[in-house]
Amino acid sequence: MGLFEKALTYSKKKGLYHRLLELQKEKEKEPKSLYLKAKLLREQLQNSPNKEELKLPDYTIEEISPKEKDPEIAKSQLIEKDVDPFVDWEKEAIEEIQKSEKEQEDVKQKIIEDESEILTLPEEIHVASQKRIDYYLALFDILEEFQEIEEYEELLESIAFSIQEQLGTRSILVLGNSDLISDKKGSLFYLLDVGYKSIEITIREDDPFLNYLSKFNAGEIFYTSKLKELLQKDLKDSVLTKHKEILEEFTVYFPLKNSEKIYAIYFLSTPLEQKDYILDDLEFLRVLIKLSITRLKQLQKQYQIKHEIQNIKEFSEYANSFFKFIVDVSSKKTLDDVYDSIQSFLEERFRITMFSFVIIHVEENAYKLFSGKNISYESLNKFKIHINGDLIGLISNLTTVQELENFKDYKEIVDNYTEEDLAIMEHFIIVPLIHLNWLIGFFAIHKFKGNTLTESEKELLLYFATMVSPIITNMIINQERELLFKDTFSPLKKRLEQEINKSEELKTSFSLINLRIKNLKRLLGVNTILSMDKYLRQLIEVINGTLYQHDYFVRLGQGNFILLLSGRGKEESQIYVKKLLNKIKDKNIFQESPVQPNFSYDIYTYPYDADNLKKMLALIES
Repeated sequence: MGLFEKALTYSKKKGLYHRLLELQKEKEKEPKSLYLKAKLLREQLQNSPNKEELKLPDYTIEEISPKEKDPEIAKSQLIEKDVDPFVDWEKEAIEEIQKSEKEQEDVKQKIIEDESEILTLPEEIHVASQKRIDYYLALFDILEEFQEIEEYEELLESIAFSIQEQLGTRSILVLGNSDLISDKKGSLFYLLDVGYKSIEITIREDDPFLNYLSKFNAGEIFYTSKLKELLQKDLKDSVLTKHKEILEEFTVYFPLKNSEKIYAIYFLSTPLEQKDYILDDLEFLRVLIKLSITRLKQLQKQYQIKHEIQNIKEFSEYANSFFKFIVDVSSKKTLDDVYDSIQSFLEERFRITMFSFVIIHVEENAYKLFSGKNISYESLNKFKIHINGDLIGLISNLTTVQELENFKDYKEIVDNYTEEDLAIMEHFIIVPLIHLNWLIGFFAIHKFKGNTLTESEKELLLYFATMVSPIITNMIINQERELLFKDTFSPLKKRLEQEINKSEELKTSFSLINLRIKNLKRLLGVNTILSMDKYLRQLIEVINGTLYQHDYFVRLGQGNFILLLSGRGKEESQIYVKKLLNKIKDKNIFQESPVQPNFSYDIYTYPYDADNLKKMLALIES
C-alpha cells in the first residue's frame, strides 16, 4: 500500500476524506504548495481532541464501501501502527521540488556555456519551433500584401523579396512572362531581374525543361544538382544547357504552376547565415508557393474580366464611331469626299499610316487604284488589275481580313507599284469590299503604328468594310450617272439634243425607254460576278440586234439601259418593248442562273411627257 493510500484510509475516519481528494489533484500540479498544505493538515490532526488515535491502534471501519469488501483491497488498506503517513509524503515532495529545480539550472548552465555551432537538443527544438512560428506569422503578412497586388510582374517581385527577407537568400533568378496570365499560346519566358545580375534567358513553351516540370504537382521544390545531371542526359535539348554556369550559383528551384500552365520559375542560391535550407525553410517555401499560385489564378481571372470589359468598351467606342462615320458619309455626294472620310477613320481608329484603296472601274473592266495613303502618284497611274486576274480571284473568295505572306513575290503586285513604294511597304493586309457578292474593291494595308493588328481590330475592320461597301457601290453608280448626264461631252445628252432638234424641225416625236433588271440584287446574290458580266454582255448584244440604224442605245448603270427610238411614239415603243422582252426570253441567255431576270421599264415620249432637254433628263434620273 502506497503512502498516499494509507493517508487516504486514515483520513476517512477523521472526516478529512474530501480534503485529501483535493490534495491528490493538486499533487501533480504544484508539489511545493501540496507539501505545505499537507504539513498544515498534519498539524491539524495532531492538535485534534482525539490525539491518541494518531497511533493508529485499530482501523476497524463500520461503514465501508462495496469496494472494501474485496479481500485484496481490504489487505492493502492495513496501516501499520505508530506510522505517520505524512512523513514520507513530505520527504517525497521536497525531493521532487529539488530535482525539478536542479534540472532547470542544468539546462540554463548548458545554454550559457555552449558556444559551439552544434546546439544542444533542448535549444535546437526551441529555436526550430520559434522559427516555424515566425514563418507562419510572416505568411499572414505576405498573404495580405499579395491581395493588394494587381500586376503580374509586381507579384513576382514581391514573392522574391519575401523569400530574401525570410530565408536570407543571397540571390534569386526569376523567369516569367505576363502573357501567361492571358490565354495566349506560344508565349516565351523572359528574365525578371530581382536581386541578381541581368541576363537573358528565353525558354519556349515546348522546351523539354518545361515538359519535365509539368509532370510534378504544384508546390514541389527541386535541387539544381539533379537538374545538372538531367541537362546532360534527358534534357540536353533544353535552352538551359547553354546556361550551365549560371546554375552553379543556385541551390534549389521551384515552379509556380497549376495543371494548365507554368506561371514562373524561381532559382534560389544558398542562404546567407547557413550552409543549406533546413526543413522549416522548405516548409515555408511550400506554403508560399501555394499562396502565390492562388493569387496568380486570381490575377488571371481578373485579367480575363478586365480584358472582356475592355473589349466591350472598345467595341462600344468603335460602334459609336461607326455610326458617326455613316452619318458623315451619308451627306457626301462624291467618291472623293467619301474617300476622305474613310482615310481619316482608318488613321484614327486603326492606326493605319499607309494603305491602298482599290475599286472597280466598270468602263475598263478592271480594278484600279483610286487613291491611297503615302502611295506615289506613279503607282496611282500605273495600277491596273484585270477583273479576271489571279489576285482578284483570290480576294473575291476572302471572308476575313487576310495578310499576304511574301507579297513581293506576287507578279500583279510588283507590276502595279513602283520600286520605291514596294521598298517601304511592310505588309499587304487585304480588307475585301464585297457588296451582294460583288467585289467592288479592297483596302490593302501596308503600314500601321505598333507591332501588329489585334484580332479584335481585324474583326472590326471587317465590320467597317461591310458597312462601307454599299456606300462605295452607290457612289460608283452615282458617279457614272453624273458623268453621263452632267458632262458636256456626254453622248446621251448630245444625242437627246439632236433628237429634240430633229423632232422640232420635222414636227415628229421620239421615245426614250428606261429598261431595268428588276431583280438585279437577287441575281448578284446567287451568281458570280463573272457569270453576271457575261450575261450583261449577251443582253447588250440582244438589245443592239433589235434596234434600227438611226436608234440609240447606252448602258446607264449596272442593270439599267436607255434606248432612244427615233420617230416612234408611245404605242410603237410599247410594241417594241414587248417584242424585245420576248426575244430575250427566247434566247435564254442566262439559263445557268437558278433565278431568271425580271424586267421593268418606263416609256417617255417627246414632247408629250417632256418638252425640253432638262425635263427629259430629270425623268431619267427620277
